[in-house]
Amino acid sequence: MLVAEQRDVEMTTDEPHLRRGDQVGERSLRRLGVERLPSQDSSVRRLLRQDFVALLRHRPSPNEKSRTCIRVRQRADASPARSRLTVPLRSSDGSTTPPPELTLRNLWSICVVIFYLSAAGGARADVRWSADFSSDDLKQYGAIHCGGQGGTCPCIAPLWDPANQVSYGSGSCSTSSSNTPLSLAPANGRFQIVAPPGQETTGKALRVELRPGDLWPCATCSGATTRNELVQNKDSGTTTPTLYKAGDDRYFAWSTYFPAEFAHWTCSNDTNCPGGVPNSNYNAWNVVTQFHHNSDNGVNPIGIDLRRTTTSSANSYALILLYGYNGGSSDRELWRQDLQAGNWYDFVLHVRFSTTSTGVLELWVGNNGGAKTQQTLSCPSGASLSCSVATLYADGADYLKQGLYRNASIADTSVIFHKGMMDGDTFADVTAPPVVVDDFSLTASPGSQTVAPGGSATYTVQTAVVSGVAQIVTLSASGLPPGVTSATFDPSSVIAGGSSTLTLTTDPASTGASGSFTITGQYPGGTPSHSAGASITITPPPGVTPPVSTLVDSFGGTQIEPAKWTVTAINGTATESGGTLNLAPNSRNGNVHISVDSNAKYALTGSSATVQVPQVVNMRCNVNNRFFLKQDGANSLGFWAECGNLYAFTFVNGVESLVATLTYSPTAHQWWRVRESGGVVYWETSPDKAAWTTAVTALVASLFPIDSLTVTIDSYTYSGGLRSPGVAKYAHLNE
Repeated sequence: MLVAEQRDVEMTTDEPHLRRGDQVGERSLRRLGVERLPSQDSSVRRLLRQDFVALLRHRPSPNEKSRTCIRVRQRADASPARSRLTVPLRSSDGSTTPPPELTLRNLWSICVVIFYLSAAGGARADVRWSADFSSDDLKQYGAIHCGGQGGTCPCIAPLWDPANQVSYGSGSCSTSSSNTPLSLAPANGRFQIVAPPGQETTGKALRVELRPGDLWPCATCSGATTRNELVQNKDSGTTTPTLYKAGDDRYFAWSTYFPAEFAHWTCSNDTNCPGGVPNSNYNAWNVVTQFHHNSDNGVNPIGIDLRRTTTSSANSYALILLYGYNGGSSDRELWRQDLQAGNWYDFVLHVRFSTTSTGVLELWVGNNGGAKTQQTLSCPSGASLSCSVATLYADGADYLKQGLYRNASIADTSVIFHKGMMDGDTFADVTAPPVVVDDFSLTASPGSQTVAPGGSATYTVQTAVVSGVAQIVTLSASGLPPGVTSATFDPSSVIAGGSSTLTLTTDPASTGASGSFTITGQYPGGTPSHSAGASITITPPPGVTPPVSTLVDSFGGTQIEPAKWTVTAINGTATESGGTLNLAPNSRNGNVHISVDSNAKYALTGSSATVQVPQVVNMRCNVNNRFFLKQDGANSLGFWAECGNLYAFTFVNGVESLVATLTYSPTAHQWWRVRESGGVVYWETSPDKAAWTTAVTALVASLFPIDSLTVTIDSYTYSGGLRSPGVAKYAHLNE
């Protein structure tokens, strides 16, 4: 049973009221449209235990300014079958007066937004569409109207996703068609996804730049227009905008930032701006956000515009809500406010779409994330908070556009920012605070440890709350290298923000090993889950040759490590930088020998040597680069790149054999690996270190002893060398 601790906001007349002290059972809650929190997640069910989370849903009236939040709180002295439901009222500015119960000791609390039942039958109210640019592209809109310069299409590229080789949406670049298929073109910054400027600090914003001469060639218009705009199109990949039609009743919320340069405007030579000096008839209009009719001529039915202020000498802007009628041949300012440049303007616009006066327009405006105030509008029938007007022309459809569209004679290069467009069924839908997801981060230090066989290595695993409420993080370790016998956490789980000590225990009989492993933490139910990597090196006991896999080098320093390598460079250089080992032969020299040799000996038996080769030397003949293991000058095996090929080779008692010849591919042959298993040596290549292809194999018995080898990376030239021998690059040795 739940107990109402504070009187709820008024419901519609055909619904009962929830008042202080009312006993609300599950059956009553269901009659009100209340449900248990749906969950297939056992951890969520455990967290909620037997308590109810009420999700009341209702379509609020247009002027409703109260929001409700419920907290289901289980008190320390409450039985599992009884919980306390507190309902603090939340006003439109987000403030709330908590009831006394909030000071009691509680086990947990959860807060959810209440939505009331709609009179039409309780269909779920929700945000139908939003554009938060969270994916760092424009595909939430899907189409653009953008001005080009000199026949180019400067704004197309942001709709192109090069990482996935996919085009999104459509652009407008043709002089013969207003909507043409998306094509590739260099981006020049007309549309960019950026961190929001000014007072906004969360999420991402769309930066729109409009320059003089950015003309969009509209085939069905009277002429080209100066604009860079996005068009709402839920079906990305087509050229058809999303249309709002008669009967649609929607709330739209968004924020627009006007930088300081919007404080003043200038105009170029125009009939009403002779010599760049505007007369009283000059119209410095800009369209910031608009609902455009489904044809191209005339004033748009609804728009948030910039117009010239009444103080003509100031050359400054005013914000207006513009209403078009008579099929676009006439318009009316419903609302006007002088623009304060350098601020965010937060809008909520309620539109009931209709071709008759049953249509509705209402506007709320705030600044910089503060409270939004409903504006008094200059309606045709007189001043009112709500205008009853036709919001559709005879074509019966509007579509949403956002960006910047203006008088072509405005001489300024303008930059404007838009953020967080939402389309919902109710005011509450589009003004609800964002859902906060419980999340955490995880790090491990130090990143690597070195121990003797039988020793232990410890790592500190630190967690931190990223967002939401701290929950229990369960820790685990996976991918432990050979020679590690156990991994224990103390404690095995922590509340986010806490730390644990991981101890790795090694095998006393280990002959040496090196490798990376993964530490993972996860909230109840498995999500979210985060991981951190670390590594361990088990040093071999005296007199034992370590496995070759224990030679690890990221080449991430500024010089080749002298403790690991001996460098010989004749007529060339060997350097380390940017995560690569770089071997650069001198040009036109047939006597180059650059060699980087391991100081220690390593065993290939039961082990492997792996390296990434992001770049080879010039693949003509007379210059090469190699990665191999050698017993001495007469016995070695490995890979060799030259003459457009990648060779698997051996030298056995001084006799060279190219045991496999592969046509070199910089993609397929990014990784080279030599390994031994079961008395067989394998030469393998991979594009990604995940999928390996065997080039050739050889029996160890046909080679030479492989338990004490030097690892060598080298490059050399002969027969005069080359004019441009190139540079060989190696990375991630045994990582």
